[in-house]
Amino acid sequence: MKHGSRDSLRMIKKLVRKYFNMGESEPIEKPPELLLFFIINKVDHPHNGLPVYISRKALKHFVERRKAGLSKNNNLHSLNVIYFIINHLYDSVVNFDFYQFEPYFKHFYSKKHPHLTKGELRILLEKIESSMEIISIHIRR
Repeated sequence: MKHGSRDSLRMIKKLVRKYFNMGESEPIEKPPELLLFFIINKVDHPHNGLPVYISRKALKHFVERRKAGLSKNNNLHSLNVIYFIINHLYDSVVNFDFYQFEPYFKHFYSKKHPHLTKGELRILLEKIESSMEIISIHIRR
């Protein structure tokens, strides 16, 4: 897996934990700041070589939605599911099972993950100049 760096993945996971422990309406620092998540590194991929970013705001929204959706489970289990998703975003985008383009900027990548109770990850990316930005991350069952 080629991330921006191991440090960027560690920083994203640290923010995930921080956002997980925050209240839903609690403000965050620098919401529009983009964090490098990974670089797509697969020759036959439609976006080979492009860096993929996520904003702090989108990351917090993802954590809040998954936490709420997993509320029937205990917090440790919920956080582990969120980490599983974070750890599998690269694979879901690079080795996708399904790709859909919606003009003009929306790119949907989906990948089945048996650990998600027969579900799949569906990631919406927008192409902005010479990079991709994660807009939303969903679990589809």
